[in-house]
Parts: sequence; C-alpha cells; structure tokens
Amino acid sequence: MAMKQFAQRMVLAFALICLPATAQAQPFPTGPISIVVPLAPGDAADIAARALGEEISRLLKTPVLAINQRGQTPKKDQ
Repeated sequence: MAMKQFAQRMVLAFALICLPATAQAQPFPTGPISIVVPLAPGDAADIAARALGEEISRLLKTPVLAINQRGQTPKKDQ
C-alpha cells in the first residue's frame, strides 16, 4: 500500500513539474513600442529617445515610436 501511494505521489510530482513546460508564451513584442518623452520636441531628451528608438527598432525589427507628452510643471509658491 505504501509503495502504491509513493508511486502515485511521484507521478503527480512529475506531472506538476512538467506542467509549466507546456505553457506557450506569446511573441514579444506584439505591436509597436512607445517611448514617452516628458519634454518638448527637439529637446536633448527627445533626440536621445529617438536615437535609442532607432537602435531598438533595428535590433528587434519592430517599430519604435518616441512620443512627446509635456507634463504640467509644478507651480512655485507666490
């Protein structure tokens, strides 16, 4: 009886170990990659983000977009 339980537990353990190996990941990236630049277009950060985007695009063979979204600057106390 103990040998049968041991065999069942070993089969269950083996099945649980092999279960993650059957999961399939989706390919990365599935769409264009966006780099958000929180400064004005033409700023040094924008130029660097666009240069970085070109290199990433070349390596991953997917479009990389540099998007400029200016944030609201905090106001100083008056």
